Amino acid sequence: MTAMELRFDPEQTIGAIKNNLERRFGTSAEYMLLKLFDESGQLVCSMSDNDKQLMNYSPYDYYTIHIIDMDPTTVNFDNLEDVPKYEISEESYNSRNDTFRKFKEEQMKKNPDLMKPKKQVEDNYLEQEAMEIQVGNRCKVSPGEKRGTVRYVGKVPEAQPGYFLGVELDEPLGKNDGSIKGTRYFECQPSFGVFVRPNAVEIGDFKPYDEDPDEI
Repeated sequence: MTAMELRFDPEQTIGAIKNNLERRFGTSAEYMLLKLFDESGQLVCSMSDNDKQLMNYSPYDYYTIHIIDMDPTTVNFDNLEDVPKYEISEESYNSRNDTFRKFKEEQMKKNPDLMKPKKQVEDNYLEQEAMEIQVGNRCKVSPGEKRGTVRYVGKVPEAQPGYFLGVELDEPLGKNDGSIKGTRYFECQPSFGVFVRPNAVEIGDFKPYDEDPDEI
């Protein structure tokens, strides 16, 4: 499982980081092994000393932490070949009334268009939500709770129909420099720009993380 971007204070101990991760992902801190990987995916080290601070392992921007669950009671979902499986014949399956196939058949009777392809996105999709947002608004972008400033509100024909927001992120977690497929919509540094739907953004007085003591 890949998680959203998380920020850790370099002075935090490995034990404190494990407790933080346990609350987010459920793996017990007691059985947690943390491995540090560089931005190319190469293993840097195992962070096994709970009393050491994160800075002692020399992490850099874009490094990732992999959580290894060492709990012997945890089920390994990567290899299910040895897990007993329930099998049923086609005849027996068809004779049951509590299957998904029966449910689908009943729903199709009620709505023959149920399985037809969805309609294309309308040209005014999310227009009302977009018009309530102004250039210069501070915001938080999901997924990942990335913070930034709205720099553009409007349509982006190079993407899809409907309305978008162009956001300049506080950190280089974006996908562009304010342009898309050769058309520029706003100015920002490379990897600081992102285009998202208005319903993926929360507007508010969101300070940059390094200026917000509650988020450190």
